[in-house]
Amino acid sequence: MTLKEYQKGVGRTRNLDIDEEEEMKNYCLGMASEVGELIGHIKHVVFHKWKINRASAIEEMGDILWYVIALASVLDIEMKEIIEYNTFKLEKRYPKGFRITDSLSREERKPKVP
Repeated sequence: MTLKEYQKGVGRTRNLDIDEEEEMKNYCLGMASEVGELIGHIKHVVFHKWKINRASAIEEMGDILWYVIALASVLDIEMKEIIEYNTFKLEKRYPKGFRITDSLSREERKPKVP
């Protein structure tokens, strides 16, 4: 399945009984909720020494992805565009791959002088 096919499938399960503004709120809140569930699971893995529950991680990340794609659909943005932009941004930011020194010297981290 391609991302475009998945995005079309997400459209089938969107709540179209509300206006676009309400959809955006719904999907942002849903995304935050699902991220919270994933964070809770990871917290237990890191601090309580639970084993990672792969099925649970897949389920939560799938829910997060659904909300991201639903929001992109409301905004008339294809996932391909998001992925291409993000790839461009990261390649520009980390041309030799991630390095802590590059992260610390990023333009966004430099203080702005008034």
